[in-house]
Amino acid sequence: MTGVAPCANASATITVTENAATNAGTDGALTVCSNGAAQSLFAALGGAPQAGGAWAGPSPVVGGNYDPATMTPGAYIYTVTGVAPCANASATITVTRPTQAHGAPVRGTPAGGQGGGPSVRWHTTATEPGAYTTP
Repeated sequence: MTGVAPCANASATITVTENAATNAGTDGALTVCSNGAAQSLFAALGGAPQAGGAWAGPSPVVGGNYDPATMTPGAYIYTVTGVAPCANASATITVTRPTQAHGAPVRGTPAGGQGGGPSVRWHTTATEPGAYTTP
């Protein structure tokens, strides 16, 4: 600013910092068999998510992976913390486990039953315990 005599000229410096918006990617889905290998939840996110976020869900997430042997299916939320004044960003991965189709017959002997007699046919899902053979 130009000063008017006898005042000197004056100046000021302002520093503006722009924080980048956070990006957690976009929602996705992951289908994993109950006896399948662990899979990356991060890789199931769409878009270009930032690394360094945190996972929350029905089971604790270790190393960003979903392990069907130890974890429960459901909604797993990835959150990237924003730098003020930017808000946090989050995206959800919905994990499902397929079950055996109903109506697929299996043969076996019921618990406590006698072997060697006529076979018993029933319908089951992959979540019922036991050893089964198909006809």
